[in-house]
Amino acid sequence: MTSKLYRYSWLVALLLLLTACPAANAAATVSTLRVKGDAAVAIFQAFAPFDDCLESFVSAAAADFLEKVTSSGRTISVRTNLTVIEYNTCTQTVLFNGDGITDIHTFQVAANLSTATLTAEIEVLDVLSTLLYPFQMSLTWTAIGKPETSTSRSKFSDRDLGITITDTSQGRSVDAVATGTVIGRGWNHTPAPSDEASIRRESGGTYIVERTF
Repeated sequence: MTSKLYRYSWLVALLLLLTACPAANAAATVSTLRVKGDAAVAIFQAFAPFDDCLESFVSAAAADFLEKVTSSGRTISVRTNLTVIEYNTCTQTVLFNGDGITDIHTFQVAANLSTATLTAEIEVLDVLSTLLYPFQMSLTWTAIGKPETSTSRSKFSDRDLGITITDTSQGRSVDAVATGTVIGRGWNHTPAPSDEASIRRESGGTYIVERTF
């Protein structure tokens, strides 16, 4: 899986919703998320310690207020969102493609945005098998540098997975490193520190996710 991350600023892209590989004549589906208050996001990409071909891609996001507006116009209030993809790099096959949300979590952010912690249990729906899988999250964010106040925009695009995410943020934010566990399907999908992460205090953020499938 080859990912291309285009940064319009220091703010990292938020990966909240992913789907299976696109079909030849794919249609676009757009979802929008709105964020206010304290928030933390992290992206992990690592190989499973027991299989050199199995790559895991994880996106974790938590916030005081996270409102999801689906492509049908329905609004869902959530607090934590988890996306997990299992990808066989040897056969170039998506094995698992799951997304889950919950409004019950334990989430704390330091007043100076230096650290954040998250624990949650989430039922993740695999769009390939339509089965639900329980996942347990226990993550800690540690800031790198000092918070900055800005309005920023970033974009993530992965042609192989058929997804584009545009992330607009207003407020204070700091780059971070996230570590911990995201356990489901019998193994920890985050054995290494995050590839991208941030801790935020949002006055208003919007995340637009366009998928083709």
